[in-house]
Amino acid sequence: MNSNAISNGILKAIGVILGIALLLYFLYQIQSVIGYIAIASVISLIGRPIVLFLERKLKFKNTIAVIVSMVLLLGIFVGLVGLFIPLVIKQGQNLSLLNIEELQKNIENLYSEIITYFDLHQIDVEQSLKESNLLSKIDFALIPYFLNSVISGLGSFSIGLFSVLFISFFFLKDSRLFENGILTFIPDNKESRWKTSSTEIKDLLSYIRYAVNQNDEQALRRIINLPKRGIGDTSVQKMVVAAAEYNVSIWEVMQQPDNYLSGRIANAIKEFVILIKGCILSIEKKDAFEAATQIAKNSGLLKELYDDKTIEGRSRYENVQELLNGIKEFVDN
Repeated sequence: MNSNAISNGILKAIGVILGIALLLYFLYQIQSVIGYIAIASVISLIGRPIVLFLERKLKFKNTIAVIVSMVLLLGIFVGLVGLFIPLVIKQGQNLSLLNIEELQKNIENLYSEIITYFDLHQIDVEQSLKESNLLSKIDFALIPYFLNSVISGLGSFSIGLFSVLFISFFFLKDSRLFENGILTFIPDNKESRWKTSSTEIKDLLSYIRYAVNQNDEQALRRIINLPKRGIGDTSVQKMVVAAAEYNVSIWEVMQQPDNYLSGRIANAIKEFVILIKGCILSIEKKDAFEAATQIAKNSGLLKELYDDKTIEGRSRYENVQELLNGIKEFVDN
């Protein structure tokens, strides 16, 4: 190895270290923004089902549905905070029941005992305070500093609340905004791989979501024909129309498919319902790792990925395995 290679290696190492240091410094400077985005992401995950319900069931426009959802979430937050207000009022009422005259009498007695003690021991309190310079050590400038800190904290909280609500609005309005934002930091040659890696994870999570909540229409539409089982969009739309006409859920329609669909499709629906009931049973009877593994196997997702011997297929299979391993670590800990 010649001197040029060594010097180039040293320069590259220094460049990497400086790059990491600059990145960490940049993240430190925008830590509050990262916090706002993280909180807004959680709020959007909570509020997304409400938006979908308002759009699909009540036929709200997207913007109106988002605004109503945010008002509902904000109302829930205010309601939770409001739970503590009666406690504060109760404590105030308890304080109002104090016997002020008796309290004053006790304080006077305590004062008299203190004075008596100092007189018995011939202690000059005033002279002792002067000699200790205790009063001169008290920094009265802390009082306005404390008040300024309280006011500044309230201002920061207001700015943070507005920022979170602002970001949450756009996350709820466009569910792909967060994902597209992440894609901007991923090189173009890795973008397709990232999309496919997130796809199979979303597929498995959608099975779990629907097993937990059979009213989750978004999850149902994603998994009902995944892997392919001959249930197309037309069949799904027929079930949606039937559910609306008879004022029942799509899940109830699927449990009696012969009343709404032809024989071949009805049989496929029956098999799908049996699969979902098995998933529900797994979630009820097993821990998270065992249930997720069982769902991945019984749904056919793992087999479809395992049978794909391409590099991309192996990568997708490994992504699901990593997800399952993460769930196992969570359960074990």
